[in-house]
Amino acid sequence: MGILRKVVVGIVLVIAVVVGLYVAGVLQAPTVGVADVGDWGTVSEEETEIVTTVWVDNPNPVGASVGDGLSASYHIDMNGVRLAEGEKSGVTIQPGNNTVALRTNVQNENIAPWWVAFVRANETINLTAGGTVTANTGLTATADVPSVDRTLLADSTPVIDALSAAANESTGTYTVGTSDVTGDGLGDADRTVGYRIERGWATWGPVDESTTTARFHFVVSNPGDVRVPAEPDGFRLNLVMNDVELFTAEGDALTLSDGVPETIPPGERRVVNYTVTMDNDKVDDWFRSHVRNGERTDVEANLQLVFRPERVSGVEIAAPAGGVTAATCDLQTAILVDDQETETTCAGPAGVTEAGLVTDSDSDESDGDAGDSVDDATDRVTNATDETADAVTNATDGTTATVTDGVTDSTDVELDPVATASPESGEAPLDVQFDATESTVTGTAVAEYVWRFDDGTPPARGDRVDHTFRTAGTYEVELTVVGENGNTASTTVTVEVEGRL
Repeated sequence: MGILRKVVVGIVLVIAVVVGLYVAGVLQAPTVGVADVGDWGTVSEEETEIVTTVWVDNPNPVGASVGDGLSASYHIDMNGVRLAEGEKSGVTIQPGNNTVALRTNVQNENIAPWWVAFVRANETINLTAGGTVTANTGLTATADVPSVDRTLLADSTPVIDALSAAANESTGTYTVGTSDVTGDGLGDADRTVGYRIERGWATWGPVDESTTTARFHFVVSNPGDVRVPAEPDGFRLNLVMNDVELFTAEGDALTLSDGVPETIPPGERRVVNYTVTMDNDKVDDWFRSHVRNGERTDVEANLQLVFRPERVSGVEIAAPAGGVTAATCDLQTAILVDDQETETTCAGPAGVTEAGLVTDSDSDESDGDAGDSVDDATDRVTNATDETADAVTNATDGTTATVTDGVTDSTDVELDPVATASPESGEAPLDVQFDATESTVTGTAVAEYVWRFDDGTPPARGDRVDHTFRTAGTYEVELTVVGENGNTASTTVTVEVEGRL
């Protein structure tokens, strides 16, 4: 009983000393702050750790055993998806300076919802963080976790740019000669069969937690003597990021978009559009590799189209002919890595505008058609106004090529965009769902729906998109519907965002 009595007496004495210090006004409140909102910690197959570092200066001669110690609540969001969230309490505070690492985990199942938001935001990362930290050593001090609200990759779209670069690497003329063609009215003469791929690019389509859709667009002409199919018989696509095969697709994964003709006649040009649906089951593997590699990713995109023209025996035409393309670039972010720039070398083909339209800065209107954008060096014509044949002079050799545009006359095209917002008003931050599915289109197919939110954020694409307005104001949100022949039409919907009372 002697030992127990001594322990009890010791505790009573400590409490008496602390109470005496408090009554005497000697006990002081601690000082608390946040040294680092977040750093990456351990990365495993199941979870990715985030470490938030806080500090406490306890000027008292005793620790936090007489109070509640250190408690904290904090969160980190990306694109509105809760990436990490933690609550800690009862952490011991010793006298003097204390540095405490608070650890929480990103559950990997959160990565797929973030990827959906990332693609819908046109590959922009919106990072936010916040919370509070409280230290209690008899007196209490509270500090806010420094508010983080920053945007990464606002002017870049590295993933779709890599796919666009791979598509554009397939450009070239791919022809074979054959006499094994019957029923075309050309007798026994030798024929040229083939394709000229003039330009390629990619845009995002619908995305959900299971699948991501990409649309590949190609300006294709027929330099041969017989009709050729517009849809390839074979297809290979591979997007590798940090040695993770993020997306792979071939064969049945490719579908020909509505409104594209089945065949391309000799001497004519078409804009053909292919839709590829890819599984998202490797997105979390890539994200972990990105974190482990100091938020750096090496990107490689590969693509190949294989055509087997009808009525031509034994002919197979691959674009490119020697195998898949190999478009490479790199991506670096600064989500939680300090003193690092967000940058990328990924870039899509020049001359593709925000809406996915093909343009040419070296345009030439000498053919008399003000609607043409012409690349003189390669006899390329994109005509959005008529179906007439244009004679274009080639600047490199002085020859003249006559090309039939094959594009539906704009007078036969009607685009009637309809935009709705739900809700149309509310307090900030306001989450709004935008819908363009009631839009009507005749005479062409829709290549793109482009939304501009009037709040300084990048445009988004898709017939349905979500957007968060973070500050009060009146926003005129513009919807532009883009036809596959290049015609556009726009409408607006107003969203009223109020400040919190």
